[in-house]
Amino acid sequence: MASKETNIITVKLKDGFELHINKKRTRNMLLMDALRESEKDPYAISDVCTLLLGKDQKQRLYDHLKDEDGIVDANDVGEALGKVFNSDELKN
Repeated sequence: MASKETNIITVKLKDGFELHINKKRTRNMLLMDALRESEKDPYAISDVCTLLLGKDQKQRLYDHLKDEDGIVDANDVGEALGKVFNSDELKN
């Protein structure tokens, strides 16, 4: 059985911010359903974010992306999620 350490992938965003994701989360069928739903309903991306990152890390990401007006740009969140799904560690 692999240790928990090896099941964690680290994805670094272009500004250096790091996300740490348990690979197990990427195989969650609820995540797959949310991704499918997000194709029809763009608001479902919030569910994708929660299922992939967990509540605490989602909030950490939102806090990091929040601008001076308190806005978290949906495009920035989408870009971060894309970086996760396209990471070399997930492809292997």
